[in-house]
Amino acid sequence: AGEEGEQQEGTTGTAGTQGTNEHSEDGSAGTPSPGEGGGEGAGEGAGDEGLGRGSSEAQWAPQGVVGHAGLFGTARDLWRLGVEWLAPGRLLKPEGVAAALSGGGPFALGWWRRTLRGSAGRALPPTAFGHTGFAGNSFWIDPQGRRLFVMLASRRDPAMDMNRWRRRFHRLAQLAFEREAAR
Repeated sequence: AGEEGEQQEGTTGTAGTQGTNEHSEDGSAGTPSPGEGGGEGAGEGAGDEGLGRGSSEAQWAPQGVVGHAGLFGTARDLWRLGVEWLAPGRLLKPEGVAAALSGGGPFALGWWRRTLRGSAGRALPPTAFGHTGFAGNSFWIDPQGRRLFVMLASRRDPAMDMNRWRRRFHRLAQLAFEREAAR
């Protein structure tokens, strides 16, 4: 079967939390870093989760954020990580990146591979790879076009289909890239 019949990817973990992930002795979350905004839990006003705190109850442990809770970082952090995967050398070795992305199937080492019905959609090329989070975040790398796609979100309803929004984001971002290139 072609790409239309490929497995639909799911979402795992929680991504995009801003601020520090430090906790006091009583287990309460640390304060957000100055100047950071957006991301999961941000801009929610008077709720229990504010800037610097994620919304997943499964992410917290008495000692801090647990490892299975997903990828935490700012848009800038994700951009920096993406740049390293596009041009390894500072943290990653080129041969390590090539090995991690080799092979077939729906996954590379730690990454989803692009599928039409998954979060990437038609806007990204077949060589694209990415990571998604339960809260709706999307981090995709297009090595062919040398482009990065970072979307931070804050989904609360697990029944909400975030892949629809991710595909829309990728399509609109790709259009913006194309318009900019045409200038």
